[in-house]
Amino acid sequence: MLIPAGPMDQSEFEKRPDVLVFQTEPLEEPVQVIGRITVKLWASSLCVDTDFVAKLMDVYPDGRSMLIADGIIRTKVIGLNSISPVAITRASISIRTPVRIIMRDAR
Repeated sequence: MLIPAGPMDQSEFEKRPDVLVFQTEPLEEPVQVIGRITVKLWASSLCVDTDFVAKLMDVYPDGRSMLIADGIIRTKVIGLNSISPVAITRASISIRTPVRIIMRDAR
């Protein structure tokens, strides 16, 4: 699968059944996003090895969803040889440090 370089609209990926999206209401004023972000995730999986990805997106008023920053973990790399489908496992995903102003009416 070839992915083009540079910014691209990721709104289609957000429609996948294996993707969970949290989104704000349209912003009433610009918001500065600066500093370290860590996503605390509690999850289970039916797979022997699982990748978890966290993304911070800038969703424009026209619906385009542009990547600001992201992070990924693989369960084997963090010392979990497999995670149980019945047990909830905690993981932390570090997202690279963004510096961005998200404009009014974006999400």
